Amino acid sequence: MKRISVKATYENGMLKLAEPLPLAEQETVSVMVFIGPSFAERSAGLLKWTGPPEDLDYLINSPEEGLWTSDDLRGAPEETHRPT
Repeated sequence: MKRISVKATYENGMLKLAEPLPLAEQETVSVMVFIGPSFAERSAGLLKWTGPPEDLDYLINSPEEGLWTSDDLRGAPEETHRPT
């Protein structure tokens, strides 16, 4: 399944897209709406990410990339070494 991300504004009961979509006329799509700033925008500066926020959102939310948790973003906890 191809994924396309585009910003939109809600006006008079309809979503007004910021740019046209590369779709054929009458093509059926599924829509998921995220309200507010994206995770990438909310976490700006917390990750050593130099790419566009849209790419980070895709990596975090993409079904192809798997489900990420906050632990994935923080990194694995340090192993505790106990004397034997």
